[in-house]
Amino acid sequence: MTQIMSVTDVRKNLSQLVRQVANGGKQIVIVTDSAPKAVLFPYEDFQRLEEARVKAWQTDFDVLLKAGKEAGKAWAKKERINLDKLSEEEKYDLTAKM
Repeated sequence: MTQIMSVTDVRKNLSQLVRQVANGGKQIVIVTDSAPKAVLFPYEDFQRLEEARVKAWQTDFDVLLKAGKEAGKAWAKKERINLDKLSEEEKYDLTAKM
């Protein structure tokens, strides 16, 4: 259940609200000047969201890394550079020049 409260009301009742959120899974949207500014929700929910965010970031990174490696190999082939004969340092130097 989501409740909307002003920052003034939240400030007045913070201890009670934290208990309600922690024990009952309640969520509170905190508004200032009629606009939502923050949300108070259970820590377990925060952990799940954070884990999902990190997992999504890692997935995106892996996809981009793979695409970058493929693009690099295609470029090297076009330039007639045999990557198998280069050291890691030479490969790094090539990428720095791109």
